[in-house]
Amino acid sequence: MGLDETVLQHLMRETGGLVLRSGSTASYVGIGRAQDAVGWLEAQGFAISGMEGFLSDGRSVRPLEACIADLSGLDPSSSARAARQILEEWSETADWIDFTLAGA
Repeated sequence: MGLDETVLQHLMRETGGLVLRSGSTASYVGIGRAQDAVGWLEAQGFAISGMEGFLSDGRSVRPLEACIADLSGLDPSSSARAARQILEEWSETADWIDFTLAGA
């Protein structure tokens, strides 16, 4: 499951990050603060089980096939470290990140 409304509100307030909402169910964190979002999620006890990168041209949001990461096989305590490494690789490619949280 992605980030629910309560988590998004806290994340935005605590990190100052941008969140793009698409429709009533999709929410994406801006790549510029995605590393901060990972740190905040980790501090709150969340484990990241997946991430997907997206581009936006102002009219649409489209997924990037090269920016899909399944972290569900990792120990939850190492998911944040892996997410940070992946985000470093995606920093020049994706505009927005969709996080999936383990057990959410």
